[in-house]
Amino acid sequence: MADDDLRGVHVLVVEDSKDTLEFLREVLQTCGTFVTTAASKKEAERRLQDLLPHAIVSDVAMPDDGVELARYAVQLARDRGAPVPMIAISAHRYEPADLKRVGFVEFVQKPLDPIALCSRIRSRVHAVP
Repeated sequence: MADDDLRGVHVLVVEDSKDTLEFLREVLQTCGTFVTTAASKKEAERRLQDLLPHAIVSDVAMPDDGVELARYAVQLARDRGAPVPMIAISAHRYEPADLKRVGFVEFVQKPLDPIALCSRIRSRVHAVP
């Protein structure tokens, strides 16, 4: 994984596990992203009122529902006229088609492969110079 290959990209990470949230922050910062974190759907919704990240990486199986967060974020991005790719992460198996129907564009299975996660983000956003 090359340092700074996603420099200028802002990613909102939503994960209810504190350890996984910190791991994701470190991985994405190593790739060069600017990371904002949220530990719940409600916290992510509050953060999205004031920011428009380039991508959102979200746990699907959070107690307060990552699927509902995806629906909210996709609608908010449409209202703002700036689509924000949602990348789902989970230890559970999901059908990619089911996740795409609610707004996720990618699915990364836990345990997470840092290189694969950065690659998925890279394929969905363009780094800001």
